[in-house]
Amino acid sequence: MKSNRNVEVRVKKKLSGGVKILLAFAIMAVVIFPVFWMINISFFKQSQLFSDTPLIAFLNGYNLEGYKEVLSDTRVYEWLGNSIFVSLIAVGFSVVFSVLAAYGLSRFKSKLNNVMTVVIICTQMIAPALIVAPLYKMFARVGLANNHLGLIMVDTALVLSFSIWIMKGFIDNIPKELDEAAQIDGCNRFATLVRVILPVAKPVFITVMVINFFDIFNEYMFAMTFIQKQSLWLSTVGLSINMSRVGMDWSTLLPQTVITCLIPVIFYFIFQRYIVKGLSAGAVKL
Repeated sequence: MKSNRNVEVRVKKKLSGGVKILLAFAIMAVVIFPVFWMINISFFKQSQLFSDTPLIAFLNGYNLEGYKEVLSDTRVYEWLGNSIFVSLIAVGFSVVFSVLAAYGLSRFKSKLNNVMTVVIICTQMIAPALIVAPLYKMFARVGLANNHLGLIMVDTALVLSFSIWIMKGFIDNIPKELDEAAQIDGCNRFATLVRVILPVAKPVFITVMVINFFDIFNEYMFAMTFIQKQSLWLSTVGLSINMSRVGMDWSTLLPQTVITCLIPVIFYFIFQRYIVKGLSAGAVKL
């Protein structure tokens, strides 16, 4: 009887493991398929997309005309440069401000700090579409519309509350004894933050930086509203040149989208070894 029960338990474990693997593959397929399909379709001409030709690139040959047209357009490089510039500067500001705010909220306990923490989290509930018009009107009055400085300020504000929330959650788990030991050695609060807290929080620091880069690089609504001059456009806005009232030029839109997506992908792979640590940080208290 015992041997039969053991066999049943083993069979159930194998079946449950197989189901989990199949479920994981199904989820992975759902996530990866849109990316695969975008890359696949980017090798077709506009006329082929609406014909009876099977839309599988390796069966019909790779058409590189769309990529050649996009890569020969100097504006694409200009827009990518603008996106990288705005994203890196905004990420830098957001990380610096979020670290300072998170450390203050974590280490200086008071009722006011508790209220501020709740307020910061509640700002995530505000839909950006509600504030884009009043922000543009306000920025236009002070000369911050139609330039990258105003957009950097907005992008920094958009990701700041999330960054503070993540950083505070990790700093809360860092023992205060580390702060006290650093202060005994002669460090002030700022030196303690820079020399003790930041090295320990490096994985979370980099994870927040990468997530913010993705959010800012992919932001469209504020970039479209605040920037009218074409030479200052960001890559997300630059994709709109392939769209018109008549229709879309898929043969250039998709290759340009693929090229634009490469920047966040490269940025992710540069810092990927820190991201897993950062996402799991805080799960176990230090």
